[in-house]
Amino acid sequence: MKKALLSITLLALFSTTFAQHAFLEQGVIEKLASADENELIPVFLVLADAIDINQLELEMKTNKIPVSERAKLVMQALKAKANHTQPAVTSFIENSFLQYTQLQRFWIANAIALNASAALINELADLESIERIELNVAEYGLIEPEKGDKSESKSVGGIEPGLAAIGAPEMWALGYTGNGRMALTFDTGAWPNHPAFENRYLVNRMPYTSTWFGYDSPVPTDKSSSHGTHVSGTILGLDTATADTIGVAFGAYLIATDPIVSDLALVKPLSELMLGYEWAMNPDGDVDTSNDIPDVINNSWGRNNSVVDQDWTTCPELVSAVLTAVQAAGIANVFSAGNEGPDPMTISVPHNINTGLVNSFTTGAVNGNLSSIWPIAEFSSRGPSLCGGEGSLLIKPEVSAPGVNVRSSVENGGYALYSGTSMASPHVSGAILLLKEAFPYLSGEDLMLALYYSATDLGPAGEDNTYGMGMINVKDAFDYLSESNVPVLPSSSEVDLDLVSIDYPTEDLQCGYTSNDFSPIITVSNKGTDDLMGITVYSQLNDGSIATYTDDEIILLAGSEMQITLPEVLYTTASDNELHIWIEELENEFNSFNNHNIVRWRILPVEGIDSFSEDFENGISADRWTIINPDSKTTWDTLSNIIQSNGEPGTAAWMDFREYYPIASQRDQLITPLITLPTDFNVVGPAVLSFDLFYRKGSSNNFTKDTLAIYVRQQCSEDPDYNSEIFRRGGNDIYTVNEGAFALLPQSGEEWQNIELEFDLIEALFSPEFYIVFEGINRHGNHLLIDNINVEMGNDTGLSKREKSIEFTIFPNPTKGIFTVETEDFNKAENLTVYDIYGRKVYQEAIPGSQNNFDLSTLVTGVYLVTIDWNDGSKSVKKLAIR
Repeated sequence: MKKALLSITLLALFSTTFAQHAFLEQGVIEKLASADENELIPVFLVLADAIDINQLELEMKTNKIPVSERAKLVMQALKAKANHTQPAVTSFIENSFLQYTQLQRFWIANAIALNASAALINELADLESIERIELNVAEYGLIEPEKGDKSESKSVGGIEPGLAAIGAPEMWALGYTGNGRMALTFDTGAWPNHPAFENRYLVNRMPYTSTWFGYDSPVPTDKSSSHGTHVSGTILGLDTATADTIGVAFGAYLIATDPIVSDLALVKPLSELMLGYEWAMNPDGDVDTSNDIPDVINNSWGRNNSVVDQDWTTCPELVSAVLTAVQAAGIANVFSAGNEGPDPMTISVPHNINTGLVNSFTTGAVNGNLSSIWPIAEFSSRGPSLCGGEGSLLIKPEVSAPGVNVRSSVENGGYALYSGTSMASPHVSGAILLLKEAFPYLSGEDLMLALYYSATDLGPAGEDNTYGMGMINVKDAFDYLSESNVPVLPSSSEVDLDLVSIDYPTEDLQCGYTSNDFSPIITVSNKGTDDLMGITVYSQLNDGSIATYTDDEIILLAGSEMQITLPEVLYTTASDNELHIWIEELENEFNSFNNHNIVRWRILPVEGIDSFSEDFENGISADRWTIINPDSKTTWDTLSNIIQSNGEPGTAAWMDFREYYPIASQRDQLITPLITLPTDFNVVGPAVLSFDLFYRKGSSNNFTKDTLAIYVRQQCSEDPDYNSEIFRRGGNDIYTVNEGAFALLPQSGEEWQNIELEFDLIEALFSPEFYIVFEGINRHGNHLLIDNINVEMGNDTGLSKREKSIEFTIFPNPTKGIFTVETEDFNKAENLTVYDIYGRKVYQEAIPGSQNNFDLSTLVTGVYLVTIDWNDGSKSVKKLAIR
């Protein structure tokens, strides 16, 4: 009854009073004094009527509202308040007829962001509904670590010393690994295929919308620093193939976002960061679910004191409001202290916020590689906080953790030693996940307080502005909590289903011969100790309707796995596809994340033509071209108003290698559509690919290793045996202009080179379908441009069509495996070869004059190509379906 009363009355209970006139932050005052008539100033309008989150949190605790329901109540209260108070302000702005752009409303704090003219700001300052106006400026960047040597070395079967230093092995010995818990890294992103956490990075199991909030990349990736990947590895990394343990909570799961950057020119304003925290409180968009909400957010960002204008707010109330809302929702918010020590008062925003003991739970860095000594790192930022208060509220950081020479995951599946408070805070976040598994009913605040009060005192006796309360010890925190709470048993529970994999008849890039329907085959493992009977499976293709499959007769024994064939899935051509499949969560199932799995694939568009051409004057159309961009950074694009090979200005495709710092020779591909020739078309000579190429030598002594490679591919096989490389130039060979110049782009048509390449479609391909890949391999050289691509086949190139190919028929077709070939020209046949849909040879037999029956019953069902080589050098092809 108390819970119902709270949800009905919380809006009325926790509102603040109105201010008469808005308080203008000093930075806003200075901007207003210097702004010209047309200048737009980025500001926040903070509304006076707001939810008192501290009071709301206290009321939820008093009424014993379960932690799993608090986020919903907090969001409902905040959104209702924003929806009630903000429309009047936005209406005023829209009807003012004064200049503004980019108006954006927020609910996590009752605030509105916009770029406004000075005249509009002055009018808004007189509204009673606005309490204060702050600058919305780009000031929060990455807390940079010191990077040690990269190393491919792995600690087979070992653990990192920092994990032992914080007592993690003692928790593992009790059975706690963080299983079923989740962390969010608010960082530079995370590489999705690192073996230390690939299977527990939820972008590989669930849709991006609920597992990745992309700022700088729409798809999961990391930046060149691999900072977020390193942090993620320390939180939960374990390579199961080698038992190399780099993470505190190696049974936990990961979601991520990527707003944090090193380049000050690319730093985002607070309004952008607030969007990420709103997403974090409800990643799947459903307020009635709670298992999608992270247990801990690891933060490696902050304000750099050395570049901050001293007139800016030292303790911003808006940032504090955001962090308070996150804590009230039950989430632990863990921050690194910064690397600006050893001087006092080097703790910056938001780490200095101290509205509560652990509201901004800040971590200093010690050397965890020295047994039981743990000296503070010189770079670790120190307190006290400049945000006022007394006693412990003034002392910063809260705790310390290992942050010197921490080995963790980086790009390309590798490992490296980094040092920084950003390496210390993930030890704390991992510890939170271990404690959350043991005490799932406790809030993030409860768990942070346990780490705070149980820390091992270092330095001067008691809490201090160097170590805080001291070095965390997760086992001591567990014991501290166990004095007044009952831990749940570790999650090696009776019930745990794992959707191990989804088999589907396609590569990640699909083209040709596969039909637009298939029946997914899922592998399900019973990792629990109880036998299970019956299963319900859901599947969703893209944003389509959810299909349900139920089999009440299935019996899955404990420790066993089985394959289940699901009903047929239909999909369209020339599109990106995402198939999400999940098993209905069972009663008492501790870990529901591994009930999900996902597959994604791209279908190339098809052009049925005799020739292909592209001049890029209309850009690179996604309806025609496919771009493969593994790091989601600089890739193939178009450049306008450049001098083309005809001497006239126009557009060309380019790779900006000069400004692109790749990881280990990044390969970016520009792929044509699937070119399908007419069915009666048989090429008896080479086809011709022609294109214009430009690449200027950067300077007189510059040697580049940039490379352009071109492939003709059959189907979508990545097997080099089924791909034909027809062109490769790198180093000195790639130059079309051998003299360096200040101008980096073409200055005349003569600086281009026209390339003509012959390729034999009969030798390169077994079918009249093919596509061409232009691959740029980056070593940070100079701009690479291509233009005027043409592929010619037939009489225009001196080629010819056969008047009539030799005919043959196959029956029955479809077949169960045994079929007969009939032709009037069997005496001219030499070999019969069968290829699968990916161009792989699966059967071959020499054909004697009388042989016409063949047995393929050992092959799996699907569509195949049967080719006959004739003694005149030609080929004939037929499709064969095996059912």
